[in-house]
Amino acid sequence: MNEATHIVLSDINLFISTYPLYTRKHRQYIVHVQWFWECLCLMGKADESMYIVNLTSNQTTTPDSSLLLLSPSIHGDSPLHDSSINTTVKRKRRYKHSHINEQIENTQNSKRFNSSTNENENLLDDNIIIEKQQNIKKDNKYLIGMELRETERNYVTMLSNIIRIFKTEMEKDDRRNGPILTKVESTQIFGNIEEIYHLHLSIAEQLDRAINEDECIGSIFLTNSAELLRVYQPYTKFYDKTIEAIHTLEKTNPRFYAYLKICEHKTELGKQHLADLMIRPIQRLPSILLLLERLLKYTSITHIDYQLLIDSLDKLREIAKKLNEERGKTEKHLSMFNIVNSIDNCPPELLAAHRDYIEKFHVIELSQELTTTRTHLTLFLFSDCLEVTKLRGNMWKTPGMKGSKTHKHIALIQLSDIRSLFDIHPSSLTIDETEQFGILCSIDGQTRQFIFRVINGNTNANNNSSKSYFIDSMSRQTLIRIVYSECF
Repeated sequence: MNEATHIVLSDINLFISTYPLYTRKHRQYIVHVQWFWECLCLMGKADESMYIVNLTSNQTTTPDSSLLLLSPSIHGDSPLHDSSINTTVKRKRRYKHSHINEQIENTQNSKRFNSSTNENENLLDDNIIIEKQQNIKKDNKYLIGMELRETERNYVTMLSNIIRIFKTEMEKDDRRNGPILTKVESTQIFGNIEEIYHLHLSIAEQLDRAINEDECIGSIFLTNSAELLRVYQPYTKFYDKTIEAIHTLEKTNPRFYAYLKICEHKTELGKQHLADLMIRPIQRLPSILLLLERLLKYTSITHIDYQLLIDSLDKLREIAKKLNEERGKTEKHLSMFNIVNSIDNCPPELLAAHRDYIEKFHVIELSQELTTTRTHLTLFLFSDCLEVTKLRGNMWKTPGMKGSKTHKHIALIQLSDIRSLFDIHPSSLTIDETEQFGILCSIDGQTRQFIFRVINGNTNANNNSSKSYFIDSMSRQTLIRIVYSECF
């Protein structure tokens, strides 16, 4: 350690307790861990003077204030500028000012007691202030309106921080070695978050006017309902892709990963990861709904805002329902796309816009019609068909075959071609035999009969019976005659 040019500390207290007598060597830098992440972000050596840690014995260090040992940056726009330093300075100033104000107040109080005239005047002033405070209407409706305004302000501030600290900084062309993110990567992560920010900035201003001038709050969200649907629809639809892009870039882009580590120390971000912050827009509309429902509860039926709140709630619930349905469709389409890509020799018609993926089931074919041996198969159930596959073995032996092709296509059965579904209950009820079922169907104009056994331990089991779950799932998709028998 004596020969090291840099000592990088993440826990300053731990270092001081472990090496209480350590002194910095000549031309040796003792820096905070943020210096290391900044070096990765710049793809070069960062300026050490911005992150120097003082180990003087007369300086007290606590876990919460360890970052205060950092020398403040002279560059205001540096991504490593620690706002906790400014916060501490402000607290000291507030304490100093409050101490001065306390002295002034004590002086005034002493004068008040020395003069009966001043005492009467001050008592009169105090009574006027109390009377004014009592006249302020602070009922539940007012307090909920204030809460709605404050949460909207906080939400706008959070969106502004995401745009300013993450999006704008990582797109800068004047960074050493160029921007951290390309335009395409930035769009994949942040999408239309700026549109959401500008819309809610306008809503926050409208809420300020409504509360200050005692206007209707319900009309604000009713007026902006169409715009809320427009900006949230694409964000909700591609939210999962956003999170996936963040985690992928963390693994493939060292500068991106380093910058996220830098931002984890920023108090204005709540020391949260970018992926945690990007879920806030998903949570905002449900939060507004809850607050408006509470506001309606304490609004008089005769108040003009009562019907407007009802209309706003109906509109926002409709928007939330559409967004949930849209996201559900997107997730199903993504699942279908991944399934099709994982099946070798998959029929191209399996991927269709009208088709939804339902569930998959692991089975063993007992009839040996599709395979010559009792092979483990995977049945992918869709809204109108059943894709039968088997797990590919020795994938590495197949030249040119990508590792993503984990299954091999066996048969595609249309649900409309299934004549009967047999729920088999043999007389000798062993655990394996109770999981047997049969399918009577038509493939390429020929009648075929298959017997399967659901493999125990299927995670989709319902009432400890995976077969029952499969039969119920099939019957929900189409009208299939279910036959209960001891054999097939």
